[in-house]
Amino acid sequence: MPLRSSTEFVDHYRVINQQGERVLSEEELRVLFALIDAPDYNPRNALIIKLALLFGCRIGELLKAKMTDFDFTKGIWTVPPENHKTGRKSKKPIIRPIISAAEELIKTAKKLSHGSDYLFIVSEGKPLCVGGHTVFITTLNKKMALKFENYTHWSIHDLRKTMRTGVAELTQPHVAEIMLGHKLPGVWQVYDKHIYLEEQREAYERWWNKVNQIVYPSPNPEYPAGQS
Repeated sequence: MPLRSSTEFVDHYRVINQQGERVLSEEELRVLFALIDAPDYNPRNALIIKLALLFGCRIGELLKAKMTDFDFTKGIWTVPPENHKTGRKSKKPIIRPIISAAEELIKTAKKLSHGSDYLFIVSEGKPLCVGGHTVFITTLNKKMALKFENYTHWSIHDLRKTMRTGVAELTQPHVAEIMLGHKLPGVWQVYDKHIYLEEQREAYERWWNKVNQIVYPSPNPEYPAGQS
């Protein structure tokens, strides 16, 4: 499926911004990846950003994740009910497929966690607290603001909005909502218990390929999106 032009993306995102939704444009994504792919950038922080953008997950789901939540044999990331918003009521996990690019990112993060049970840690193997990302997101915003006029700062949650907007043309709406961990609307959720795992997997593949084409337009990028 062909990508929209850069102009089409910016125009679309500008409309969303006017509605109070912050979605990163193609050019902003390119600048962001140039910053986080720099050799001197903190690799842990780069991995958090890439995985948040890839999965469109809530930051708490990612920062609370343990290595036991990832089954690479089955290619599944299970988000326990206590780690996600809708799980508080549903008591059900979110089941997400792990595409090959995500597996590479997760395994790289594991190496940086020095044997901790958690995927992302601070000192002494303790998990990075939810909210612990705000400092490096603020720093990135300050650097990105130098590249654009009338720049609006984005939050980590806006990567989720960016993913949902970008994946809209790549899969059916109900699949996109399941990818985000949302409940299906109305009676749909009552009668449709399918998790659409293969449809999700295909959509994630298409989405990350799309991101690669946006942030690394040259045929031989120095930093593939699956690496930090």
